[in-house]
Amino acid sequence: MATINTPERIQKLIANAGYCSRRKAEELISAGKVFINAKKAKLGDKANDVSEITVDGNHIAKQEHHIYIALYKPKGYISTTSDPEKRQTVLDLLPKELQKVKPAGRLDENSEGLMILSTDGEFINILTHPKHHHEKTYKVSLKGEVSDETLNKLISGTISLDGKILNKMPYKLNERTKDYTRIDITLTEGRKRQIREVFKLLKTYVVHLRRMKIGPIELGTLRKGQFRHLTKTEIDTIFANFHRIR
Repeated sequence: MATINTPERIQKLIANAGYCSRRKAEELISAGKVFINAKKAKLGDKANDVSEITVDGNHIAKQEHHIYIALYKPKGYISTTSDPEKRQTVLDLLPKELQKVKPAGRLDENSEGLMILSTDGEFINILTHPKHHHEKTYKVSLKGEVSDETLNKLISGTISLDGKILNKMPYKLNERTKDYTRIDITLTEGRKRQIREVFKLLKTYVVHLRRMKIGPIELGTLRKGQFRHLTKTEIDTIFANFHRIR
């Protein structure tokens, strides 16, 4: 951890303050919206804890104590911090004092399960950047009796979405009847609505989808709408894995 006056890249300081992700900070710097001590910043610039940093005129204050939360998102909630259609968001499930967190990734409105939220932009970046390949495990119920031939396409390495070949998606068959098929499936990438879109390609309908695990963090005994603070071990493991693969 850097000490006071240790220069760090400006996008990292903005992310650590919980303003936005590091990638978003880089976009803001490129757009000329970030200033260090009243001077327009550019990519590659560094600052320290005593520098005056502003983004779009907003002063960036160092965040002393970050919040890290695991939440069980129920169906019907939006995975963003606000919604122009005034639908309920995941922040509505949290007490007022915790509603400054931002989600690390999303679940679509009709899906449920584990979401991670934090005020730590660097932590969010680690969890969401494609290069880190955090495994995410889901329980999926499919309509009808889905054949082994169809399921094995998940691990074929040949499924393409939007012109891109997807990583193999290991699965475990839990139950199969003439009415439904239940599997666990693991993803190592986060394409939008990936599971639903893949099964649509396979002519199979997803009835129910619940995320159970993100990296080392598990849904565990949380019930719908409940949350808990991440343990120090869980947080340290995410950062340790990041530094190991850099």
